[in-house]
Amino acid sequence: MGWKDMYDEDKNPESGKKKESFMGGKWGYTKVYIDVIVLVRANGKIRPLALIWDDAKYNIDKFEGPFQRPPQYVWVTGPTLRFGFYINGKKSTVYYEENTGRWFVEKPGSKFDKP
Repeated sequence: MGWKDMYDEDKNPESGKKKESFMGGKWGYTKVYIDVIVLVRANGKIRPLALIWDDAKYNIDKFEGPFQRPPQYVWVTGPTLRFGFYINGKKSTVYYEENTGRWFVEKPGSKFDKP
């Protein structure tokens, strides 16, 4: 099945129901920019120390990365670094957009949420 076939199938599905697409579809994730406290080493490497979200500070216990990988659920326009981290034993991910210098997380939501 090529791209045209996939598009046509989304437009006129056999079941009569509109199929959900990857972007803003069944996963319903949104990109949320957040504040991050970062250590920048003399060699230029960056290490996130804490996240600030909704006026609460969350210290990062352990982190993995950076990895040059795009986010799983939201769209980006440039190179992105992915950092895995643990806060209170719970694993999550934060992204750094190299072209904008901004940090974001992928916030899960309902597929019925309006953008």
